[in-house]
Order: sequence, then structure tokens, then C-alpha cells
Amino acid sequence: DGQFGREETDAFDRDFVVVGAVLDVERSPHIHYAFGVANEFSRETDDMETRDLHIVSTSAALGADWSDSLLEPTQGWRGDIRGEPGWVLGEENTPYLMTLGGAAIYRGFGEERDWVAALRGRAGSLIGAGTLELPASRRFFAGGGGSARGYAYQSIGPKDDLGDPRGGRGLLEIGGELRWRRSERFGFAAFLDAASVSKGATPSADDLQFGAGLGVRYYTSIGAIRFDVAAPLSARDGDDPVQIYINLGQAF
Repeated sequence: DGQFGREETDAFDRDFVVVGAVLDVERSPHIHYAFGVANEFSRETDDMETRDLHIVSTSAALGADWSDSLLEPTQGWRGDIRGEPGWVLGEENTPYLMTLGGAAIYRGFGEERDWVAALRGRAGSLIGAGTLELPASRRFFAGGGGSARGYAYQSIGPKDDLGDPRGGRGLLEIGGELRWRRSERFGFAAFLDAASVSKGATPSADDLQFGAGLGVRYYTSIGAIRFDVAAPLSARDGDDPVQIYINLGQAF
């Protein structure tokens, strides 16, 4: 695998080149595991400084999927866990260990399961280095269409003196959706999301930010086109009253 690109966010800017390899084994129709190595060269700029980074990492992952559909699950559950030991090389070698895991459960109702209740949770932890010692690309951020809807991308968690996201070492996300497939092409959803990012490595529910909203789904052969409108229930200074998201595929 080879990647190169530029990433620009409110938290950091990053130019990167990554070369790596992954062995992914499908142990059964329901279980797969993977092992990987990666070598990254990048230049990151955040609120503190610009750094040239060399990151060497390995990874191991385990996934299980007992749901009835990859794109539109109506019954069952799925989960995964991943660990990434890595080293930031330079004048000072900084080791870290990132762990991230999540699970989702689905329960369909009605003769054709056109109503689905879906719940999910995700937690992550970073140990071995302080927040500012870690590359910004390795820190945890939350908020946005794939995280806690109702909040801007990366906006949940510690911020710097200018109010920009700084990221953290502990992540907790939970969410629930009630989905109604009205017809072959159209459906609707109501949802409640919450997320927190902590400075410490232990995921914490003490500062969960809640958001809620409604969505419309247009179903295609490659997944649902998702249109969501959400509002923050724990609005802070600077949070917009409404966020709009357009994505491909269900939120989870």
C-alpha cells in the first residue's frame, strides 16, 4: 500500500507519504483478522509548531460480523478492535500505543423489518506519550457526520487558546438510530449521538456532548445516500445551532 496527500483541518495541516503492507485473513464468513506495518514521513503544522515527522508503526486488528447485510443491516451485530504500537523517530524517540474498538447491534421490526433500531459504541485510548508529544494525526477527535452529529468536524474535545481543536488521548462515542424504510428508494431516521475526547488516556463520560436530529435516506445499489440535519443538545460557545451532513452509507 502506498499513499500520499495533503490534509487540512481546523486542528492541523499535514503533508504525508506512507508506505506499508497489510495481511488480512478471512478466517470464516464472520471473522477476519489483520496484521500490518507502515512507514510514514510527514510535515504537520498545528497551533504550536511545524514538525517533520518519521513514524514507524505496526498494527493488529480483529473483526466480527454477525449482521445480515454489509450495507443495510436489519438484524445481528458487528464489532472490531485494533491496536497500533508506533514510534515517532527524531531527536527524541517517542513510543505510543493506540487501541480503538467498537460494536454495533441491530434489531428489525415488522414483517419485512422495515423498522430498525440500531445502537453503537466506540472507545479508544492512547498511552506512552503526552498529547502534545503525539503527532496530531494520531490524536483522537470527535464531532461530525461519522461521529457525533450536531457538532462540526473535530470540534469536540480539548481546544487551544484560539479555540481550535487540539485532540486528546481518550475517546468515547455512543449513538442510536431508529430507521424506517418507507419504500424501496426512500427512508427516514431519527438519531441521538454523543461523544467525548479527554486529555487523559482513559475514555470518560464526564464531558459527553449530545446531539440529536432527523435524516432522509435515498437507497441505491451501492448504499444509502444519507441527508441528516442535527442540533447540539450540549451547545457551547461557538457551536452552530444546526449542522447538515450529506454522506454515502449508513452512519453505522
